[in-house]
Amino acid sequence: MPNLDLIFGPGPHERETRMFRGDRPLGSQLDGVVLDLQIAGTLGGLPGAQMALFRRSRAGYTLLRRDQSPDELGLRSGEDLYLADELTPWMEQPASPTPAGPAPAGGPTCRVTLAEGCVVTVAAPLVNIGRAWLLQHLRAGGRDERDHRLRFVSRSCHCELLRHGAGWAVHPEREIWLDDRPVTLGAVVPLPAGRTRLLLGANGWPLTIEPSA
Repeated sequence: MPNLDLIFGPGPHERETRMFRGDRPLGSQLDGVVLDLQIAGTLGGLPGAQMALFRRSRAGYTLLRRDQSPDELGLRSGEDLYLADELTPWMEQPASPTPAGPAPAGGPTCRVTLAEGCVVTVAAPLVNIGRAWLLQHLRAGGRDERDHRLRFVSRSCHCELLRHGAGWAVHPEREIWLDDRPVTLGAVVPLPAGRTRLLLGANGWPLTIEPSA
């Protein structure tokens, strides 16, 4: 029965060592730990989402399957694991959202409307649009980010918004639609002048993109 070190926040005291049975599914044991620690719903997760454990490596954080046992996952006593919301893990969220200021002079810009009254002016040559980016700006704009549509948006990068010649283009890494038309994965699609509706995922988050004239 491995003793696992669970890290559930950035602070030095936000960790706990718990014993897990090696032959039982991880998820059922983890639910009891979450209730015991009384941290359900406190880690920035979306309503109804499950808590899960993540392993950290040089490539990032890997979600551990809840239906597998610690023995099947090869977990060892003393191993550090990250306890977080399965869909919006706290350790992948921006540490300190900064409200968007005025765009620097020079070069084309692009206005991205995330929600009513929440507009971001993009001036950087490339922006990775994903759930973390959306949450950063929704929170900075004082918007309620607890929306089920965020579940359908990739955590890190769903789609790149990039400068393309004198204008802008999108480069999808996950499924997107432009004005209700599906876009081929990996394609670089120039954006027309005026407003374009971008949908991140079939039931995901809608954006309006408007390149500068």
